[in-house]
Amino acid sequence: YLERVDLSFNSLTSLKYLNGLSFLTRITASHNQLTKVLDIKQPPLSLDWLDLSNNHITVIPDLSSHLHLRVLKLNSNKLTHISGLQRNRALRVLDLSENLIEEVTGLDGLGLRELYLSSNLI
Repeated sequence: YLERVDLSFNSLTSLKYLNGLSFLTRITASHNQLTKVLDIKQPPLSLDWLDLSNNHITVIPDLSSHLHLRVLKLNSNKLTHISGLQRNRALRVLDLSENLIEEVTGLDGLGLRELYLSSNLI
């Protein structure tokens, strides 16, 4: 089964092509034209690494169904606030640098080891 996919440096506006690939553990889709995080009808529940950096994402949706997510890279997007991560207890690395975030909230109770927030509006 396919476990890792790298779709970086394309012109993707959606990840719908990954629908049904339920065994994916790592998705890298940086440097595309994405505006949403995991716009897949049936996202892989064993996902532990998600890199959507350098896109046009404005909102982090509720990612609580991704219990195994350890690494989330959303740097260089258009995020204005942090949300949707409150139940992601396995999350260890969160990169939200180079966004439009003004306030650090929504991270209480997470077991983060690395947090990147450089070049925001904090």
